[in-house]
Amino acid sequence: MFDRLRIVSVLGALVALAGCSEELGDGSDSAQDDEVEATVDPLIAPEGSGSGNMLTNPGFENALSSGDWWLGNNASRSGTARHYGSYGLRLTGIAFMLHKDVVTTAGAKYTISASARKSAYGTTPCWMEVQFYPSGGVYKTAGVSSTDWKTFGVTVVAPAGTTSARVQLKRDPGTSSTSEACYWDDVSFRRVY
Repeated sequence: MFDRLRIVSVLGALVALAGCSEELGDGSDSAQDDEVEATVDPLIAPEGSGSGNMLTNPGFENALSSGDWWLGNNASRSGTARHYGSYGLRLTGIAFMLHKDVVTTAGAKYTISASARKSAYGTTPCWMEVQFYPSGGVYKTAGVSSTDWKTFGVTVVAPAGTTSARVQLKRDPGTSSTSEACYWDDVSFRRVY
């Protein structure tokens, strides 16, 4: 059984107590609640204020290169996979995509977030995660399950000994089906103050 916590709106920002994961809507809901419940998890909803995006080519508008994203298996830049702009990222089969390492500070708080959707309903897991080095802490977002664009994110504190981090977009390596592509766009990694 999961413990429950409250996420409350404070001056327009989401604040989570302890830690929880929540798939955030695309902003199209007409009703806005002052508080929502989420299950306890090592993830918390993205926070609003902080530094600028530390990732290069976060919307995949430029051609993919090892200068920003390390090309993984079955990952391609695609006009069909876009949320905003002209391009997004499409993952099929056994797939992953890694951003080059970014410099981080141990004990600092960071948020990763992105827009994502699947091409078809199904059971193929897709998610985003951040891995800190050399400490090895790994934190995942909730899994992508909708064919509608949603925002997925996680806010974490960099573990002791951390000097860098890598943002990863993944599609379950145990699944080889190509009928359920995962689409990613507008990826962000920011320090939260």
